[in-house]
Amino acid sequence: MDIPPANIRNARSSRSRSEPGGGGDSLVWVFLAFAGSMVLLILVLCGVGGVMFVMQVSRKVRDEVAAENRRQAEMPFDEQHQNLRRPDFGDNPALTPIKDLPGFIARNLKPNDHAGPLAPTSALWNKLQAGRGFEGQPQGGGGNNPRFRDAVPGNGLLIGVFACAPNNDLVHFIQPIYLTAQGERVGAPYGKADDYVVCLKAKKGYAVGAIDTHFGAAFDSVKLTFMKVKADGLDPNDFYQSIQIGGDGGGPGRLGGDGTFVVGLHGTTNANDGFTPAGTIGSLGILSLK
Repeated sequence: MDIPPANIRNARSSRSRSEPGGGGDSLVWVFLAFAGSMVLLILVLCGVGGVMFVMQVSRKVRDEVAAENRRQAEMPFDEQHQNLRRPDFGDNPALTPIKDLPGFIARNLKPNDHAGPLAPTSALWNKLQAGRGFEGQPQGGGGNNPRFRDAVPGNGLLIGVFACAPNNDLVHFIQPIYLTAQGERVGAPYGKADDYVVCLKAKKGYAVGAIDTHFGAAFDSVKLTFMKVKADGLDPNDFYQSIQIGGDGGGPGRLGGDGTFVVGLHGTTNANDGFTPAGTIGSLGILSLK
């Protein structure tokens, strides 16, 4: 049977719309391809933008750090010191990086401008010069380690120490400070100043009357008691204390405290205790005037 031409055309048109790959499906595939390309482009742009953002932030932080370093380098010492202050050092004005230790010590040694018993012309200095430092019982373990005896010529009064205890743990460094008729002097350094160094020094009219320590396998801590200076000794009833430098390990002990003049330190240094640098104090005692 013959099919009319009109019906043939309708059949072809119907098959064209229903078969895959027809005109309608082609538009769908083109749209999906375009949408996929746009999503990929957005992801690429986001990735590039994220990298650029991170680079900008890093560059800004680097520039700010460099600017702060330049500002710190141009600061006067006192302003740098204020920025470097750590809360655990309390109100002690003497705190410095170890790279400035020589200048730091020099800045904290003053002339003798005292009045009363500590005045440069006081009879106390003749009394000190005629006396002899008596070695009190030390704290800590000495063993066969090298011994030391520290005092200034003429027996100045011990008025403080420079001290260093990294992370406020073990004491790595001690250097005594003395007052003489001519002014303030330092004794020998013991140990290694490998972190911030603090100056513990008596205010005018006072001197070191006692030293509280902690010793275990190493020198754990030091704290000074400052007593009012009188013509014939120190006043145990008029005193104040420094902050503690170091931790609370080991056992506590006290040196002095009876009001006699403290004119120096003695003890032993460690060759190699496995805890602190060589030369660090391993045992500590005071030289009292007798």
